[in-house]
Amino acid sequence: MANFIPSDKPIDFNHSIGEERVYETLHSLPDDYTVLYSLSWVGRDERYSVGEADFVILHPNHGILVIEVKSGEITCKDRQWFQTNTSNRTTIKIKPLKQAERNKHALIDFLEDSHVSPIPRVCYCAWFPSVTIPGGTQLPPNVTKEIIFDKTSLDNPERAILRCFSYWKSHSKYRFNGMSQEDFLDMREKLCPYFHFVPTHKTQMDEIERHYIRLTRKQSLLLDFLAEQRTAAIHGEAGTGKTVIAKAKAERITSQNESVLFLCFNDLLLEDLRKETIPNVTFHNVRSLVEELQGTVELSKGDDVRKQLEKILEKQDEGKWCYNNIIIDEGQDLSYQLLNQLLQRANRSNGCFYVFYDRNQFIQLPEETEKRQVSDWLNKEAECKLVLHQNCRNTAEVFKTSCSFLQLENAICNDVHGEIPSCNFYRATNELEKIVDDFLKRITSKGFRPEDVVILTAGTINDPSLIIGKQYGGLELSRTMQKGKVFFTTIRKYKGLEAKVILIVGASISDLMVPEKQRLLYAGASRAKNMLGIAMYDDLDEDEMREFLHKIDPNFNVPRSKEGLKQLLNVSSPDNLE
Repeated sequence: MANFIPSDKPIDFNHSIGEERVYETLHSLPDDYTVLYSLSWVGRDERYSVGEADFVILHPNHGILVIEVKSGEITCKDRQWFQTNTSNRTTIKIKPLKQAERNKHALIDFLEDSHVSPIPRVCYCAWFPSVTIPGGTQLPPNVTKEIIFDKTSLDNPERAILRCFSYWKSHSKYRFNGMSQEDFLDMREKLCPYFHFVPTHKTQMDEIERHYIRLTRKQSLLLDFLAEQRTAAIHGEAGTGKTVIAKAKAERITSQNESVLFLCFNDLLLEDLRKETIPNVTFHNVRSLVEELQGTVELSKGDDVRKQLEKILEKQDEGKWCYNNIIIDEGQDLSYQLLNQLLQRANRSNGCFYVFYDRNQFIQLPEETEKRQVSDWLNKEAECKLVLHQNCRNTAEVFKTSCSFLQLENAICNDVHGEIPSCNFYRATNELEKIVDDFLKRITSKGFRPEDVVILTAGTINDPSLIIGKQYGGLELSRTMQKGKVFFTTIRKYKGLEAKVILIVGASISDLMVPEKQRLLYAGASRAKNMLGIAMYDDLDEDEMREFLHKIDPNFNVPRSKEGLKQLLNVSSPDNLE
């Protein structure tokens, strides 16, 4: 069967039944023929400015045949050709052979300009697939039966084509002895070049930033509503702009010369928030607030700071409290009692109290009772409950993978697209190191800097699988954010922040059945703005994998293998490490 370019069948064939008939019959040609359908061109001068050939047939031994197709009734009178539409009976004057000849010369010009060598013999003909021209019909002097095809040519198109080639060979001074396979493919490539341009990652990042700003401005309309509501719980899944809106609300409050306590839990999030100075806004996490209220030295890392703050607020004279308004980011990290105590402080000073949270990121509180109480306060007891739906941080592909860990289906991703997240499985430390090596090499080849990349572990900061200070993919890992190094920390510590590129390690396949681990992976994956990689420990054998995937996807919609798992997570393995 002939090779068709394009390979997909056209939808309407330019509303020509004749072109469709010719298209179908040309499929019977042997596979050494290439058929170009509807070849458009732009000429080199005014003679051939623009045009389109219905069909162009390429053959390495015979050359090129340009075909002009005219269907319907065909009339030739006084050396002029007419075409009548059989449906509406409209008649127009046509010049099929002139059109074909014009396309021929334009094609020769193109081949010369493209330095095709040798240039094959280029022939032309007209095809009338709706009518039969009886033998012995008197044709005009400039027309011969070899270059006119009709309905009968549909039965054996190769015979008609070879007859046409033979005619032009005997009536042409140009000698063509055929082309080598290499030269033929080169000519075909120049007529139908392949190229694939993709936006640079810098362009994609710029698009995401612009989209991010546009969406958060749109979502900041929520602030106008909050102007009339002094207490509210605002839920939003990861990347919906909670922190941006929370800071914007703090600025609006302080514009009225009122003080604001902006409270979070994570140390790294606090450090990031304090990079921006907003007059009359004090950024604290629970630890630093306890230290301020106690007036003591820094607390030990092992102290339960939430319990200590609860005790301080319970006993401390309210006259020492200096904040009229309270805004809490990542409110799911605070206990039921602590939220109520802070609300009371805000109410007594007639201030505002806003809690921004994501119910899917309950990964800090260890006791199930506390998790339930937090959920009860935020979901039931808050006077006003609002929801942010639109993601404005991640590419659509990263967001889809993040949501897959929790089977979230109602969240709305943005329309900025990027690379599908990668996921590779390993069973030994050296295999993990190779995954990290290859991932970081691929990232740097795309123009990302080391400080654009963060490796997050689902385990502890002392995870022995990766060595701090050692180089992976030519980049050094560091437990502090440093220019020229890849930051390594835990998902819990990094929650609330974001990076252009995230690689998650320290999770296993079986973790996907544990609710807390599911939330942890969701929280970690959603930190990635542009690119996401996952290195997952393969702790299940083949039978366990089938049973595991059946539990996740009982409807048997995916293969019962790691390939099926990758489909559920919306990931790929571009590094071919499997």
